Amino acid sequence: MDQSEQKLETGQQQIDTNSHLTKTETTEISVAVQTRAMVAKESKPPKPLQISTVQGSDIGPEELKAEQRADETLKKYWELADQPDEDGKIYFFVKKGTVGN
Repeated sequence: MDQSEQKLETGQQQIDTNSHLTKTETTEISVAVQTRAMVAKESKPPKPLQISTVQGSDIGPEELKAEQRADETLKKYWELADQPDEDGKIYFFVKKGTVGN
């Protein structure tokens, strides 16, 4: 057998020993792992958020607009809305019918 035609047989694969190109294939394998703590955490329902309730938060947007317009303490801010100060900055504005900053 000539050296240029020499082939080695390993299992079911044939490898050409005279090949000028070597091809290397790399396969990365990753495995998902769940710890006991992760499994226990998944089985419990999430804790509800604790929020404080605000009085008057049950009104709609139209009622809020009407109450803001009627509120005497906000009159100053309605006048300042969309008016720049001496530096040209706007600190209060009207958005969707309500005053904000």
